[in-house]
Amino acid sequence: MTRLGVLRPRGGRAVGRSGSAAGGPGLRADVQPRVEPLLDFDPWLGTWGAFEVAARFSATDLNDAGARGGRMALFGAGLNWYWNRYVRLMFGYELAFVRGTEETGNLQVFQGRVQLVL
Repeated sequence: MTRLGVLRPRGGRAVGRSGSAAGGPGLRADVQPRVEPLLDFDPWLGTWGAFEVAARFSATDLNDAGARGGRMALFGAGLNWYWNRYVRLMFGYELAFVRGTEETGNLQVFQGRVQLVL
């Protein structure tokens, strides 16, 4: 649990709370601890590199003594595809629920990234 300090416009300080959990195992037995595939991605040879799944949950409460920052719960899932030790494709989805403010609603985020290691 993390305590967040928020400065108020008229002075003073409000305190919020936040916490998170994350984890994920590798999907392939040939993935080493540093997540380098033992066989590089090569569709002609039928090798696909390595895959890793990840999941995350976090919650934030920004309500405290007159400060109405609301509450947010966020669920996330990701898939990392390691082509070789130099190229990784990352795909992610996040779903957030915001409650307790005038801006109550939901947010969905899809993202994709490419990482090159030189």
